[in-house]
Amino acid sequence: MPTLVPAASPASVPVDRLAPAPRRGLRLTALIFPAALYLLGVCCVLAAALRGTQGRLVYALDDTYIHMAIAKNLAAHGVFGVTSHEFVSASSSILWPLLLAALFKVFGPLAVIPFLAQIAIGMVLLWFSWETLNRAGSPPTCTRAACSAFWF
Repeated sequence: MPTLVPAASPASVPVDRLAPAPRRGLRLTALIFPAALYLLGVCCVLAAALRGTQGRLVYALDDTYIHMAIAKNLAAHGVFGVTSHEFVSASSSILWPLLLAALFKVFGPLAVIPFLAQIAIGMVLLWFSWETLNRAGSPPTCTRAACSAFWF
């Protein structure tokens, strides 16, 4: 005849054994919803912009072109300026032209690179907001996904 072992009372069970283990795969797959929503928004805005400019990627502010000129000269000639001849402090940022220069060095000075870099940075910020909400104990996955999608 089998012996019966008394079940442990909830007070004697460690707290970490009561809570279910976090499922990392589920967390990351739930991040697909805000990422898809973000990319859908970017594609809609890009389509509207390309329709208005006859298919050409045009930036609304001159800062992008200034940063691209500085990055191009930095990548090609090692000069932080809008021309390859001398240093000019024309940039409103220090890190952005350096990042663009590194990308220009690898891929060449393409006008689409700042746009793609901004999308990548947006995805990193989306992941960061997702993780921040996760660590703060945001309740269900759907709420966290919706909040992180509209966080910024």
